[in-house]
Amino acid sequence: MAHVSTTRVSVIPTESTSPCCRPSARDPLRRLAVQRRHFGVCFVMLSLQFVIPLLVLGASGSALASTHPQSDWVGGVDGAVPVSEWADEFLSSTGVSWRAIPGQLALSSLPIAPQTGFVTSAAPLCRSVASGDLDGDGDVDLMTALALTSFPGTGKVRWYENAGDGVGWTEHEVDSDFYGGWGITSEDIDGDGDLDIVASAFYGDPQRNGRWVWYENVDGDAMTWSKHPISTGNFYGTQMAATADMDGDGDPDVLGCSTLTYLGSENDDVYWFENVDGGSSWVQHRIDENYSDAIEVAAADLDQDGDLDVVGTSYGEQNVVWWENTSGDATQWVQHVIIGFTTTDNAVSVGDVDDDGDLDVVAAGVNAVAVAWFENLDGVGLSWAGHAVGQIPGASDVDLADLDGDGSLDILATSPGSDVSFTVWFRNLSSGAGFDVRLIEEDHDNSQATLAADIDGDGALEAIYTEEGSFAGDVSGIHRAEITSFRGAGELESLVLDAGEPTDWSSIDWESLVPASTDLAVQVRSSNDPNDLGPWSSDITSPGSLAGILDPGTRYAQYKVLLTSSDSSMSPVLREISLVEGNTSSAPGSEGDTRSLAATLSFETLLPNPTAGASVARFSLPNAESVRLEIVDPSGRRIATPLSAVLGAGLHDVALPELAAGVYLVRLQSESGSAVRKLVVR
Repeated sequence: MAHVSTTRVSVIPTESTSPCCRPSARDPLRRLAVQRRHFGVCFVMLSLQFVIPLLVLGASGSALASTHPQSDWVGGVDGAVPVSEWADEFLSSTGVSWRAIPGQLALSSLPIAPQTGFVTSAAPLCRSVASGDLDGDGDVDLMTALALTSFPGTGKVRWYENAGDGVGWTEHEVDSDFYGGWGITSEDIDGDGDLDIVASAFYGDPQRNGRWVWYENVDGDAMTWSKHPISTGNFYGTQMAATADMDGDGDPDVLGCSTLTYLGSENDDVYWFENVDGGSSWVQHRIDENYSDAIEVAAADLDQDGDLDVVGTSYGEQNVVWWENTSGDATQWVQHVIIGFTTTDNAVSVGDVDDDGDLDVVAAGVNAVAVAWFENLDGVGLSWAGHAVGQIPGASDVDLADLDGDGSLDILATSPGSDVSFTVWFRNLSSGAGFDVRLIEEDHDNSQATLAADIDGDGALEAIYTEEGSFAGDVSGIHRAEITSFRGAGELESLVLDAGEPTDWSSIDWESLVPASTDLAVQVRSSNDPNDLGPWSSDITSPGSLAGILDPGTRYAQYKVLLTSSDSSMSPVLREISLVEGNTSSAPGSEGDTRSLAATLSFETLLPNPTAGASVARFSLPNAESVRLEIVDPSGRRIATPLSAVLGAGLHDVALPELAAGVYLVRLQSESGSAVRKLVVR
């Protein structure tokens, strides 16, 4: 499977007038929204193009208190210039994992002797694996396509429900008749807020089977599926499935390639299928009609011009190339060669290996003896330098991920040996300058695919890889491996926040998971001099008022997160933190507010709903209390947090950000209860 640090990609516009929305010099994937869902802070990075101030509104609509949250840190270390809102960057960190799993902070980790096990050992001809929260319960599930499970030709598509600990799994069948199934990935094809499945078939009857199909997650819980064709064309030899917003219109398209000449098949093609109307119809577009024996392709913005290009490998051409999206809408392409002749012509992955702010390419081949990475020297894909990563006896798949949480992308590789396969972790020691080769497993047979995912929800990534088996009776299935343990302590300092004028910093709030044997504390400081904020406060161990902690009438503020653990198998996890400025005692519902008080928490309405743009959440509180308002998709992924503050009793209106078309859940939580309403954006 081809990878772009993770699996799915769609372009996010970078134009903005807000200083907090400038492109990151650290991580070019800030311009992309991928399966991991890269969410911004002062804005929502889900195909949004607007910066929304997060304000609590009074009866007249005037701003009474302003919340400044941060819920992502993948932009990495930035300069010390004060910002008007925290985005996804920070000032410094030690021992903290901020890149491995976007949307959270955890302790970074160290390599251990791999602890391996099975997700399933009963998946015949298992050649692919993909991840995603298919049932919307908040943990990572897995899925695979099986080429041949019985005679006459019958293949299957299955998904494996995670019990939440990454150890217990329940098998579910999506399709019992998908002959030749191979490629698989997950994506919200129809824009209804849950994950669907896209699959491709290597061979089989295209009229019966469909060579490219997607499965609609009908009820959002992954228990009922409806199969829809993407194309019934004779794409013989398709080994992959990928999704990306190729034309930049805000919905996911499907990207692929095919190889092998057989019975008039459409071989030697690189193509994409345009999602015309929420998956109900598709239009095929060719990127290259004569790329002999194309194996894998991946979408990424290699030239940093704001649209998606495509990287590809071919064992017929024995090269690695990329196609420049010259039109911006994926209708015109120009091929550029990354390396003209190589045996690393099978697997491909894209990411910033050397941490210089542009995208590099990692490639491997079944006939090669090493994995290589290709440095994007000029940042726009016109000049490349090849570097050896480390040896492996052939590789069928590679994935890029920050496996140890040190801020640099590591490489997972797996090999398809018929007797003994190798799954290897190439640990990036110094921004691509050197790699430590660590063997994960070698006693499995014919491994075709690998990826990294946090299947046990502990805040660190595990290695996932397949075993096809070479002979009848061989084990065939999906393996899992725990390969790291957590450090004992770490800390991260935020950028300096500029309120624009002296203000009162009234409260602090955060969302975290703190298991036994771990601790999370926050320190804060503020002043009117951004170059001298004074000493840090004492440890704050629970959200609440900042009265007596930060001086009133200060313009600049900063936080520091402290993570500790006495158990190397556990880490505290911070998902969001926010500072509130303004006098919340004068907020709606406090003394002097004449609006009616509710007897209990009441989520009154969303206005308008459905909406073509912004909306307002109206709710009533019975008492002064901490309130949190989140926007999530039906699978539970948080899209934005418009409010996290202490409010007075009474009726409140909170402005919601403008969202891309789709279905969302607006979740209200307070000390007196919780409620959820559905928001439809057209």
